[in-house]
Amino acid sequence: TWTGSWSNGAPTSTIDAIIASSTTPGAFTCKDLTINSTFTLTLGSGVTATIHGGLINNGNGTSGVGTLKFAGTTQALTGNAFTHSGVVEVATGSTLTTNSKLTIASGGSLMHGTSTPNGGGSVSGSITFEKAIGSTSKGWRMFALPVDALIDNFETGINTLCSNHTPAGERNVYYWDATDVGSSTA
Repeated sequence: TWTGSWSNGAPTSTIDAIIASSTTPGAFTCKDLTINSTFTLTLGSGVTATIHGGLINNGNGTSGVGTLKFAGTTQALTGNAFTHSGVVEVATGSTLTTNSKLTIASGGSLMHGTSTPNGGGSVSGSITFEKAIGSTSKGWRMFALPVDALIDNFETGINTLCSNHTPAGERNVYYWDATDVGSSTA
């Protein structure tokens, strides 16, 4: 248990960790990770929490821009939904089931899939990605998609006609399809 220091020594890949303080524990490895009610797991820049089991968020989730690395075989997020501002890594051979509990904040990232550095694992379930845009009344906004898919549910409250809107002539949100069509791209 982390209460500002580890009771009974630091956890390992076979020992569970419980966060009972919002003071940062620094980098650590654990089996299951539980964040207790009213507390936040604080991960600073360059700090990694490597989890070999599941993450049970009974508290306020995470803060900071550190890394949550899921390195077990099958892992799940349970408890309260939370927003992570840093990196979420799903290691090769791992499957993270989100149970719709995870939001990646603007500036954060998800590293998974076979072509991803430090990734290689898979994700099951929904993840919400936030994107901040600057305030201006001028022209176009350009977004890079966090996934290889159509924009379907872009944002409530903004008048957009998504990339799969019918009829196609009314669409005002588009996506890049990098499918190879010979010597050029579509």
